[in-house]
Amino acid sequence: PGTPIYSDYYFGAKLYILLGVLVIPLASLVYLFIRNKLITLESLKKLPLILPLAGLSFAFLLGGVLYEGRGASDLHFALFQILAFAIIFWLLYLGLRDEDPNELCSYFTFVCAVLASVLILEVAHLYIFEDVIAPDGKINEYMINFGWGISNTVASALSVLIPVCFLGVIKGKYHFVYFAIGTLALVADLFTLSRNGALFGCLFYILSVGACCLFGERKKLYRYVALGTAVTVGIILLIFGNDIEHMFSSMIDSGLNDSGRFKLWRLAFDAFLENPLFGQGYYSFAEDWTTYASFIPFQAHNTVFQLLQSMGIFGFVAYLVYRAYTLIPFLKKPSVEKLMLLMSIGVLLGESLLDNFIFWFAPTFIYNLAIIIAIKMCEKDRNTEKIFLEATEETACVESARVECAVAVNSPSIGTVAQEADASIGAEIDA
Repeated sequence: PGTPIYSDYYFGAKLYILLGVLVIPLASLVYLFIRNKLITLESLKKLPLILPLAGLSFAFLLGGVLYEGRGASDLHFALFQILAFAIIFWLLYLGLRDEDPNELCSYFTFVCAVLASVLILEVAHLYIFEDVIAPDGKINEYMINFGWGISNTVASALSVLIPVCFLGVIKGKYHFVYFAIGTLALVADLFTLSRNGALFGCLFYILSVGACCLFGERKKLYRYVALGTAVTVGIILLIFGNDIEHMFSSMIDSGLNDSGRFKLWRLAFDAFLENPLFGQGYYSFAEDWTTYASFIPFQAHNTVFQLLQSMGIFGFVAYLVYRAYTLIPFLKKPSVEKLMLLMSIGVLLGESLLDNFIFWFAPTFIYNLAIIIAIKMCEKDRNTEKIFLEATEETACVESARVECAVAVNSPSIGTVAQEADASIGAEIDA
């Protein structure tokens, strides 16, 4: 449908039709969960992150509650955020309740690689069939959009997927395929001309390659691969450096230009000072900047300032509590899987300091699944420890009984009985 400001799918009748269609699969999932007894009173009691997500949801609802300009649309957007952060998260958790976390992580890695491949092909299609490259050889950034995404959102999606692809390099069977997809994802990221995507894409690509050199059975191999990749990039820049600089000149010339972000942050902070407790809601910010008619409100392009402006100090604290709880599963018994999933989340959170991605619906699917996998890994560890402790205690009891029988067998009066008991316990230990 085009970029948001020109698309009529972001407001009016078409938007509500799309949201209505979205309700159908969600309602179907809930029905299937109830029919298959995945949603029960017992399972609801065991949901993770109940308190932090309840607090965050309450903060979303209270966003701008004391601001005179708050309207019904603010409530709609708050419910939208609760759906993305809490409802979808819990539905996914319940639906994946019986999955082995390691197998789930492997499948998640495969799906992310497929998604990255689709986005790579989308970017390639733009360059092949659209007038993205101008007659003077420069890339026209404003031509880079597809679906509901402009260059920044496409770049964000690609860079978020890079660490997960490299998890496939470390743990997957077809590691070279995952390496190729992860590398092409970075290339496609750069060709979106998003400075935010380029910054975090390059940073986490280097960290991901570094992880391949440190972890897994193939770490020695990928030290050579990393060296070869670095040399190849150096040769390409040496030979085609001037052409690349000319093609990407619009991004390079922008340099560290804030593109109006500093002004947005100042406006957001001023709005927070006027309504420090609960902020000014979600749609008031557009009044200070532009007539931005869309269901997705114009935002401050920074997580901290956005929270303060729209939800006040109450929402900011609720988000910090929630964020702390989401980090705990990754820090308990760290593993390479948790590290790479945390890096993927790190890309999203880092980019959200310069844009709005954490408050958009689509990124929360990958984000929520990464957290769920880490939580399920912790649950599996706890269950394994519990089984081990129970087995240890049972073995200790049996050994104690064996010693008592060994003492008792010296007594002529109960010798025969003790010998039979000892034989029975010995068989149990063997079993």
